[in-house]
Amino acid sequence: MASKQESVSDWMALAKAYDKAEREQEVTPYVVVSLRNRRTNEELYRYDLPREMFWRWHWVIDWRAARLLCQNPKDGINHVLSFYDRKTGLEYGFGSLISGLTSAKANVTIVTNKLQEYIQRQAGNMFFDEASDEIVQKFKAKISVYRAKAAGIEEQIKAKVQELKNTAI
Repeated sequence: MASKQESVSDWMALAKAYDKAEREQEVTPYVVVSLRNRRTNEELYRYDLPREMFWRWHWVIDWRAARLLCQNPKDGINHVLSFYDRKTGLEYGFGSLISGLTSAKANVTIVTNKLQEYIQRQAGNMFFDEASDEIVQKFKAKISVYRAKAAGIEEQIKAKVQELKNTAI
């Protein structure tokens, strides 16, 4: 049984949808980079920077790790990365609430775009009725499921942020 091979354009559409969803949420992703002694797990150096700066300037962190390794040649150096949202203080990574919200919003965008493509392809079809077409109804059902999922995750995020604020006081 052969499966459909994904094209690069599908992957690019997914990446664009994720980027758009992240911008809509106004997420400010930061990363904490901790350079630790491999043997004692002692933190030797720590960076707290925006994610984009981390990707552009990772060589500085590698240089610092090499310098620390020269100072402690018998011990190794571990890089520990921890991504979080600066605005809410919540973890930002696989399985987190923020990435789930980003995924749900990206799926809304992708399915909406596919629905519009389908409707445009059917523009010349005189038998096409948008209100009664079952494919259009399936697309709309998927969109409503993803929107409901996004709304549920947004409520979880609000509750978690409120919980964090209450514990900080």
